Amino acid sequence: MQLNYVTDFVAACEKMGIEYDFVSTHMYPNDGMCPPNDAPNKQGQAFNADCFPGLVKAARASLPAGKPLYLTEYSVGCCGENPESNSAALIFRAVGSLHDTVEVLSYWTFSMIFEEDSEPTAELQGTFGLLSEHGVPKPGWAAFQLLHSHAGDTLLPTVSDPPWVGSGAVNTSGCTMAPIGCFADEAPQPVCCVANPGPSCQGCGAHACKLNSFAHFDNAPELNSPETCGRHCASAGWDVFGLQQGDCRCGMASNWQQHGQGCVANTAANCTEPCPGASSAVCGSQWNLRMFDLDCPDRQKAPNVVAFATTNSSAAQPSVSVFLSYWSEGGSPGPQKVELQVKLGSGGAIGGVGVPASGQATLYRIDPDHANAAKVWKSMASVATPDAAQLAQLQAAAMPTAESVAVSISGRAASVTIDSVPPNSAYVITLR
Repeated sequence: MQLNYVTDFVAACEKMGIEYDFVSTHMYPNDGMCPPNDAPNKQGQAFNADCFPGLVKAARASLPAGKPLYLTEYSVGCCGENPESNSAALIFRAVGSLHDTVEVLSYWTFSMIFEEDSEPTAELQGTFGLLSEHGVPKPGWAAFQLLHSHAGDTLLPTVSDPPWVGSGAVNTSGCTMAPIGCFADEAPQPVCCVANPGPSCQGCGAHACKLNSFAHFDNAPELNSPETCGRHCASAGWDVFGLQQGDCRCGMASNWQQHGQGCVANTAANCTEPCPGASSAVCGSQWNLRMFDLDCPDRQKAPNVVAFATTNSSAAQPSVSVFLSYWSEGGSPGPQKVELQVKLGSGGAIGGVGVPASGQATLYRIDPDHANAAKVWKSMASVATPDAAQLAQLQAAAMPTAESVAVSISGRAASVTIDSVPPNSAYVITLR
């Protein structure tokens, strides 16, 4: 099932007394449940980087204790594997935030030989896939390769500045909602209105309001109410929502208020039908959305750059690996300077696990210029079918390479500074 059905599935099963063993779901950051990059909310946030992990955590919280949650399909979304390093950045962020939330975290798909959208026609193009048609790794593949090689068996406490609140959990406890009016779902069309007179020519148009201005949470119709719809929309970062019988629609005030999007003010008398999930509440009507304002003053902006750290305590040579993710779909503030500080334990050990402060660390980069065959492929005029020599070049360009970076030791802390981390990149810093 889609992730936006999980809460409703659980509630429906409990209502009908149906037992289930687990829940399997899928989600993509661009599924439409998260606010678009160019529609800032009231706090001026144009990109909610924690919408994806936050909604998965909300689904997890709706499950009874002991019921597994399998995220059996996720990725950067259609069509971000062409090839872009944003897939690697998302993977690091998802693993860091969801490692303790789901029992299965399965990336979609392994190869770009995938027919759902269309078969690929060029070596590094395609809707999905970690590998190209002839096996050239994309940046997402490199991310999993680095996780496999350097992630340890123990997660170390990590503090981010600015804070990564709840590692993806969205705080909606302080959200309030208030009704703001009734709006016709369909934009009037003069010819149709002649035959169907009435407020906003009900039954005319092409559902311009809800299709152009809102995301659809596909709330189970029998459970739809202001409370359930408001919870969905607030947790995803939206700031208005509309109810149309069984429909739950999330939106941005900056978008739906533009009447050019098709939302036409109507009288309250046209929004009087009871909600399927709460008969005492009003949920609009067949042709009209009852609109609510969402105010979430405690909802914080998620930082673009986040990190988690692990150690392998059982290894012959213990190490600490820090996994950095700078995921920023759409607009971003540009490259950022990143400073890592690792606390030293007794005897100068890093993280208290016996790792000596050697003064050097190893850095692996995945970004537009590293572990990314795209630049080399474009220099080949984006050849559709590379020959053997060209494939060898692409394979080499796709591999993460190790470079040494200096570690500054001061008192009980080891620090590493990376002067310029570009948007949509994934870095690993390993100290041994």
